[in-house]
Amino acid sequence: MNEFAISIPVHSEADVLEAMSRATAVSAAAACSPPDQARILLAAFHLAREARNIGAEFVLNIVSPPALVMEAASHRVQFPLPQLPQAANASFDPATLLSDLTEHQTAQEQILRKALEEVHAVQTEIDETNRGVLALYVELDDRAEKLRQADQLKSRFLSYASHELRTPLNGIVGLVRLLNSRTATRDPGERKQLSFVLSSAEEMLALVNDLLDLAKLEAGKITIHPSEFGLEFVFGALRGIFRPLLQSGDVVLYFDDTSAAPSIYSDEAKISQILRNLISNAIKFTEHGEVHVWAQLEGKMVRISVRDTGIGIAPEHLTKIFEEYAQIEHTLQRRVRGTGLGLPLCRRMSALLGGFVEVESELGKGSTFTLVLPLKFGTYPALPDALPAAAQRVAPALARPRVLIIDHAEIDRYLTGQLIRTDGPWEIIHAADGQVGLEMARTQRPDLIVLDLAVPRVDATAVLADLHANPATASIPVVAVTARRISAEDRPAIEAATVAILSKDQLNKARRFSVRFGPPVSIELFDN
Repeated sequence: MNEFAISIPVHSEADVLEAMSRATAVSAAAACSPPDQARILLAAFHLAREARNIGAEFVLNIVSPPALVMEAASHRVQFPLPQLPQAANASFDPATLLSDLTEHQTAQEQILRKALEEVHAVQTEIDETNRGVLALYVELDDRAEKLRQADQLKSRFLSYASHELRTPLNGIVGLVRLLNSRTATRDPGERKQLSFVLSSAEEMLALVNDLLDLAKLEAGKITIHPSEFGLEFVFGALRGIFRPLLQSGDVVLYFDDTSAAPSIYSDEAKISQILRNLISNAIKFTEHGEVHVWAQLEGKMVRISVRDTGIGIAPEHLTKIFEEYAQIEHTLQRRVRGTGLGLPLCRRMSALLGGFVEVESELGKGSTFTLVLPLKFGTYPALPDALPAAAQRVAPALARPRVLIIDHAEIDRYLTGQLIRTDGPWEIIHAADGQVGLEMARTQRPDLIVLDLAVPRVDATAVLADLHANPATASIPVVAVTARRISAEDRPAIEAATVAILSKDQLNKARRFSVRFGPPVSIELFDN
């Protein structure tokens, strides 16, 4: 094979770079390994610098067997090549070979330079985006704070305005009733006008009362006043309230006899308020038919149901009806007045009483709303002399400890409550979502909270943050339960905010539950 060579006069640093570039192009085209390419580049640098210092030439040879030889003055180095850069023949010009290699390298450098410029442009765009995201976070935090302040102002305004409106409205209602009682012999038109005034004033008073209750609920200022009473008295009072509304005979309202039912220890006024709302809705949305109210015992709970034969509710709207100010579009809805506050207030009020409201409905056939409450609220009877060991541990500090179970699944709430009762005479209260759970935590002050990490409305992370941010609930120990695996990213925050994390599988397999209030608080499960 012929030997090819090229000589490069080296007089400046640019010539040194030219020599290095030629050597790099040959080693790359000959498929040398990266370490060999680095060694060839380093040797070319030293030889070219020496040639520049003495005014000599840098000579680059490709010889057979495949090898790269570089010379400068009296120094000579040789590197074997895996292959020739290009098939050689007698007519091949080595200068052309090296020129082609150099052009190839230059093209590659241009491609690399363009790629680097694109990477730099992308990085610049990413940096600008990150600055924009940070600015957006700052703006969102600012807006969130303003929304919190606005919400507080709204609650204060509702509370103040409702108080200020209630007094004159009560006066108007009273005066109109007085005038109505004195116009028996007067013009029927005048009596009709007074009845319109009375009706409008009573509707406005009901709205003001709802707004005031809503403001109190949001501020956590609703107070429970429990007493012992019989449902027959509540049903009798409600019958008297609604009898004047059913003069047309198109709708029949009847109550089952509850005189034989045991008495209830709870807040009679709030139970009556909830039932008034439920019965009023049933009558409003029933053009022809009946509204039936009855009660039945279920263990230590009482279920008070209001069933109507009205327009019914579509399945997709059963959740929406419990949202504040939400109303379902219907021709009858347009004819009856309402604010969309009644059912949300019923739901929140029932949660404060340790219960909940559930609904069953079929579009076009009617609805059944059921208020589920414990028979006894707020009573803490003396503990028996012989307590289980686990219960004795908490007896000195808690006459009857209370646990709040926040879980969207009713069966899981029931099973968890049954398991907790193996530790002693716990009082169990329930919440089906995060928002109601927070309200009950603030008003009921439980001794322990069991929180499902998949609760709706307000998610578990926000519930934990709210509990710890509120001085009234910050000291309540929380046990997290979950049916799913917690990610490694989420676990540290949840562990920091709870005393234990239990899987629902563990709870289902457990046969006994034990709490030690410490400090520190600890939870134990036993499967036998």
